[in-house]
Amino acid sequence: MNNENNQEPQLTPMPENNPQQVNPQPQNNVNSNVNNINGISPEVNNKMINENGARIDTVSGNTPQIHTEAFETEHKKIEKKTGTHDGPSKGVSIALVLFFILLIGFVFFLPDISDYMRKFTENNNIAEVTTGKLICTYGRTSDKLNFDYTSTFEFKDKAIYKQTNKQEVFGSSEDSEDLNKLYNTCLNLEKVSSTIEGISLNCNYLNTKFTQTEIFNYSEIGEDNSKPKIAYTEGGGTYPEFKYNENVDDVEVSLKQAGYTCEKIK
Repeated sequence: MNNENNQEPQLTPMPENNPQQVNPQPQNNVNSNVNNINGISPEVNNKMINENGARIDTVSGNTPQIHTEAFETEHKKIEKKTGTHDGPSKGVSIALVLFFILLIGFVFFLPDISDYMRKFTENNNIAEVTTGKLICTYGRTSDKLNFDYTSTFEFKDKAIYKQTNKQEVFGSSEDSEDLNKLYNTCLNLEKVSSTIEGISLNCNYLNTKFTQTEIFNYSEIGEDNSKPKIAYTEGGGTYPEFKYNENVDDVEVSLKQAGYTCEKIK
């Protein structure tokens, strides 16, 4: 009893006067209620507008995400400048392919191009020959014999005054009969030419080669070649189609058209 009376009474501590915590309500409560009705969390769609006009999406427990039109515009400009390049454009690819094709073709045809340029340079550097000789050659083959023809024109100031025709015929021992016929015909024509002024003929037959050389001195024949032409043709010869003082360039063109290869020399 005494002990109970002597025991000090225990005081029950009173709770501290803590200020009451107030949870701020979002400004767009109406939107939050609507979103709750539709089953959408108000934590994601709770939006506020800051003083700079930026839209702030507040997400529970996360840092607010800021969206501004200026930021988006600047971001698009940076993307436009830098961009993402998957590779060269189609036009560039085609241009590169064409370039390599032309390069390969140039390397492949380089020898021909060099040869053409060399010949072109040589032809331009060659002075025009106005006085000299025009030498034209031609060859043909028959069943048995081979024929080589060479016509040489001497000219001065591009006017021809002399023509020499050389015919060489090659055969074999079995062709002696044919070669003999050519030789005998030449001998008969040689007699005829001896009576015509300005025309001379020489015949030669040795082994299996026959050679006939005709010389037409146009300066001696003169401008009027009708009489010597008739006489030589009737004797079995072939009189040239050219005449005294004819332009050597015209002669060259005519012979080239007939299949001859020609060259002018001084």
